[in-house]
Amino acid sequence: MLSNVDQKTDGSVEQIRVAYRKQEFAQAVAIVRKVLAGDGDFADADDWRLIANAANTLSDRHSAAQAAQRWREARPDRVDAQIFCADQLAQAGAIDDALAFSKKMCGDFPDIAHAWFTAGSIEAQAGDLDDAIPHLRKAWEIEKEFTAAWERISQVKKFRRDDPDLAVIFDLQKESARLGPSFQISAQYACANILDQMNYPHRAFPHFAEAARLVRKSSSYDMAKQLAIIKNGLDAFDEARLSALAGAGDPSLSPIFIVGPPRSGTTLVEQILASHSSVTGGGEASALRVASWPLKDYAPETAAAFAADGDSGQWRAMGEQYVALMNEMFGDAPHITNKDIGSIASIGLIRIILPNAKIIFCDRDPMDAGWSTFKAHFSGSIPWSFDFKDIAQYFAAFKFARNAWRERLPEDAFLDVQYEELARDPQNQISRILSYCDLQPENECFAFYKTRRQISTASITQARQPMYTSSIGRWRQYEDHLGPLKDAMTRYGMI
Repeated sequence: MLSNVDQKTDGSVEQIRVAYRKQEFAQAVAIVRKVLAGDGDFADADDWRLIANAANTLSDRHSAAQAAQRWREARPDRVDAQIFCADQLAQAGAIDDALAFSKKMCGDFPDIAHAWFTAGSIEAQAGDLDDAIPHLRKAWEIEKEFTAAWERISQVKKFRRDDPDLAVIFDLQKESARLGPSFQISAQYACANILDQMNYPHRAFPHFAEAARLVRKSSSYDMAKQLAIIKNGLDAFDEARLSALAGAGDPSLSPIFIVGPPRSGTTLVEQILASHSSVTGGGEASALRVASWPLKDYAPETAAAFAADGDSGQWRAMGEQYVALMNEMFGDAPHITNKDIGSIASIGLIRIILPNAKIIFCDRDPMDAGWSTFKAHFSGSIPWSFDFKDIAQYFAAFKFARNAWRERLPEDAFLDVQYEELARDPQNQISRILSYCDLQPENECFAFYKTRRQISTASITQARQPMYTSSIGRWRQYEDHLGPLKDAMTRYGMI
């Protein structure tokens, strides 16, 4: 975090911190990139970590990865530098580089559990499970309290009822009681995931519930602020502004935005599209956040001031910056997807700065999506996902915003994809998605599960399977425990 930056640097990091405190986020990004371009005289090599952390806080993952590599090159003796670099490369979408480096890291630091855990986690994202599972297990063998390794294994391994690992994991959950909250959380999720996979819902639920309780106890977030950003986006980009700025943006045909609440099928849709020869999957890229920093939290007054500060050329420049940032991370591909959940607040902005962008709205039965959200361990990326009331409230805000954007945009500006329809009729639904994106059908899109690419979401294994319908209505297996979720969904008008 920027607040923890050491002030012993030459002033560059302090300049970034000052800009951030003033909410001059675009200026802060500019300083980071200026330093990476060579304009910085650091006190010592470890300052690169400070720059990387600043870039991360500003959502500039490409710059964070660059700074992390500088730190790793300057401090080859420090395993934390190597681990940090591998993580940052993966977060920036440089999965092949992350894989190659993480394997080298394990050779250089064979006795460090976290090195093996990092390698295994990155291999799981790439779909290399034959390597991932033994490497994750190696982390635990080195450090018997490494419960996070078993949580990750529980997400990617298919367990048999006579699997010897079951006893290890259930014992680990008992042993973790003497450890800190993070160890207990991972152990609870490991047990819950396995019992859920093996269809023991009444045994799994207490572990999911306890894990969520521990997360809520050890973290804090402002739900009102989360919801305010969505409202700000709707207020700032009303029909009048959309009409006044029509055609002002970058005419690029590259962007495809896949927008939906968690666990609504966005990763599946992206996997289908990324299987096409003309499409690169960008995952949860942060480029839109970086490009739109001048608008801060989308407050209407900020958008009005930005609109008044120019002749509309600034909107095109913002679109051009988005395209440049995506190309910087993923190459100059004909089409690049983006499935960042925060995009729901940005649909109006997207329409202005990227008028030719494709927008796909994904939806799913709210009880299935809500329960699946609760039982997925999103860490800090979706802080409200551990509370039934907050899940229902966010889903309702998402639905309201989606419907508002539908009313404001032309009918051909977006495509609705219902998860249940996609699962039951993949041939026609995949053809429909490709047609909307002006893509010719390719066999690989219908065999999407064979496509090797990075998946860093909770759908790390699901999107690599042939289409299935067993997840439809799966919340009913837990119905006896989900009264509070159902009540919250009813209260907020979702069911």
